[in-house]
This record gives sequence, C-alpha cells and structure tokens, in this order.
Amino acid sequence: MARTKCAAGVALAAVAAGPAFVAATGIALLMSNPDPVPVNASSAVMLLLFLPAIPFGAIMACLPIFLGALALSAIGCFDEIARLPVVWALAGAGMAGIPALLLIGGSPESAVFVAAFAWTGAICALIARAGTQWYDD
Repeated sequence: MARTKCAAGVALAAVAAGPAFVAATGIALLMSNPDPVPVNASSAVMLLLFLPAIPFGAIMACLPIFLGALALSAIGCFDEIARLPVVWALAGAGMAGIPALLLIGGSPESAVFVAAFAWTGAICALIARAGTQWYDD
C-alpha cells in the first residue's frame, strides 16, 4: 500500500500564499487596465503596504492547503492520475476561486480578485504538490 508525506509541501505553500496573492492581484490588475502604469515612489509605498499579506495569507491559507493536500495525496495513493500537477493546480484553483466567486460575485469589477484567488490557489497547490512524496511500504 502506498503512503504519502505532504507536510513539507503544505508548509511551503502556506508561506507562499501571501506573496502569491499579492503577485496574482498585481498581475490581474495590470491585465485589466490597458493604460500605462506609472512607476514612482507611491508604487513602492503600495508594495510595502502589502507586506502584512505574507503572515495573514499564511494563516488564512493554512487550513485549505492542508485539507486539499491531504485529500489529493490520499487519492494519489490509489490513483496515479491524482498525482499529476495539473490535477493539483485545477483543484487549488477551484478551492480558492469558487468560494471567491460566490462571496465576491461575478461582476466585471470583481473578476480581477476572483482571478487572483484562483491563481493563488493553483500556485499554492503546485507548491504543495512539489513537496508531496508517495512511497510504497
């Protein structure tokens, strides 16, 4: 019977959740705005304001990442397809994107943040997958 270890991947993904969300939000905002974005001192100040997202993101994401990694690693013990990174990325995007869509709504203004949550979920799931190991008894 196959066994799994996913704690290292869960820890790495939880630490990466805050910075991943900040990066995904920034990318989504840039993609939604066709105008040139000025880079100046106020841009640097805005980036500093996102620093609290690192510990806050880790706290908020710890339980969903743990539950998702636990479920997918357990399923991966029985089915090789569940070990594929694309399965983990889709599961992570769904686990973060669907609740965000339901809570935030589907308006065009909120689509940026729903996309940021989905991208963050996919990134964190891939990090958790990279730290997950399966082995036989």
